[in-house]
Amino acid sequence: MRTTARREPEVAAQRRRAAASPHPLLALQQSAGNQAVVRHLARFRGPEEEDVEQVMEQLATGRHPLFIAMQLAPDEEERRRRTLALRQFDGPWLAKLRALGTSKQHPNPTVQDMVLAAIQLEAVATAEGALLNPEDAHETAYTEVEMGKNLNWCGFFAVEKFLQSDLDRELKSGYFHVKNVHDYFQYRYAFGPQARVKKWIHAEDQWHALDEYHAQRGSKRQWLTNEDLQGGEALDIRAGDIALLDHEADGRPNHIVMVHSYDPQTRHLRTIGGNDRGYQVDHRTERGPVTEEVGELEDATGMPLRKRQAGTPKVGMRLPDLVNVFGVGRPSIVDFEEHRYDSASRKGPPATL
Repeated sequence: MRTTARREPEVAAQRRRAAASPHPLLALQQSAGNQAVVRHLARFRGPEEEDVEQVMEQLATGRHPLFIAMQLAPDEEERRRRTLALRQFDGPWLAKLRALGTSKQHPNPTVQDMVLAAIQLEAVATAEGALLNPEDAHETAYTEVEMGKNLNWCGFFAVEKFLQSDLDRELKSGYFHVKNVHDYFQYRYAFGPQARVKKWIHAEDQWHALDEYHAQRGSKRQWLTNEDLQGGEALDIRAGDIALLDHEADGRPNHIVMVHSYDPQTRHLRTIGGNDRGYQVDHRTERGPVTEEVGELEDATGMPLRKRQAGTPKVGMRLPDLVNVFGVGRPSIVDFEEHRYDSASRKGPPATL
């Protein structure tokens, strides 16, 4: 494994510098993991201060009609316009939420899910930045996750975008390989010092089995199989979900991408990924006619696209047929909080601190 000094992604660093710090006493207790004390101290905030639940409610309530409008857009060009309006709304509220710490806990699972959707959409916006300017995408991805330069880096790309939106760093290895991703979203754990999908989480002053704690919080990871995708039911897929592609449709996934956008009316799934041979931004001043597929992807991204050219950075857009999608996963909102994780033993977690 390549060892590098950890550095916070620039976008995440800018967000934190822009956000006000919580009260020092609250910050101290948060860093110590004393969530019960944090909640008690939070009751004594001044009336002008908003708490986590209030900010989450306002974010969820305000974005809901914008999200529905985006889903019901009559075409991709209009969907893009409505998506940008949604991002513009989300930004200040996510900054407010981060100013209050890393907790994203709310008693209403619907509120939590809407906040998670905002975080996922933010990560896709970051990925679009790499599509537009892909020169450093490979180096940024493998350096940020502290892995080797010569490894397949599609998973590194996806998780690096999540890290910029506050994914807990201890979870990053769950996105390194297609097998890890498949296990991650289905709570199939590994054990030992090199375990990539961890079973135990320390939260609210005690250890829990991860799936049980996510269920307790009302935010379990989700997984849609290829069979689900091929059925006639409406699909719950949105920007920022993670998809595994199966290029040969032989039941063996071989590529990790982010869901860029999904049209529930046409069932068209558009993806964005690193180490990807999909369509890239076209910087030519003169262009000929484009195919229907390229036109749809251009409307979805707001960028001119072309087939990837040999020797150019590999950040690309795709419009895969659902038959070639092995599965689609969605993280838990708990994944975007700071916790301790362990998977040294299948018998149980470490002793409580």
